[in-house]
Amino acid sequence: MWLVKLIMPVAIIIMAVQQLRANPRVTRSFAIHTFVLLAGFFAFVALGVVIVVAMHPDPSNKPRALAAVGFMLSWIAYGALWLVRFVPNHEELPRWLLRPLGIVDWPIIAVAIIALAVFWTA
Repeated sequence: MWLVKLIMPVAIIIMAVQQLRANPRVTRSFAIHTFVLLAGFFAFVALGVVIVVAMHPDPSNKPRALAAVGFMLSWIAYGALWLVRFVPNHEELPRWLLRPLGIVDWPIIAVAIIALAVFWTA
């Protein structure tokens, strides 16, 4: 079973790379720009992990632990939203998605603020 868990991700990555190489719309600059933005997203997620670790969530305190998880999930969602905005696309995205501090941003920011408030008051 462990062999399947190892082979499947490798096979998926190989198939994805072949698909990208066969797609004429994917240029070298497109791929480099996307890679740089993905690296930035992973750095953003790592910063969120550092913030959560610095907050020292106590696993025995369920509200604080849940608030830390809520903050981390909202942090990742907000980073993913900005990643979608900046990664080059082959087709136009809706304006409501591209607008900074728009209707999509505020619920994510609200969850982060509520999670921080619960964390510091619990």
